[in-house]
Amino acid sequence: MIPLSQFEELVRAALREDAPCGDPFGEALSGNGSGSFLARREGIFCGGPVAK
Repeated sequence: MIPLSQFEELVRAALREDAPCGDPFGEALSGNGSGSFLARREGIFCGGPVAK
């Protein structure tokens, strides 16, 4: 688990990357998407609500 301050900085960096022009890649996609998570071994999956 990463510290809250590190998480917040990662989110800020992602938002700065998209500002001020927005996210052209994300805007190029429309509709609902789907995907799969593939793991090499059994483990614990965290962050599901964030991935949604």
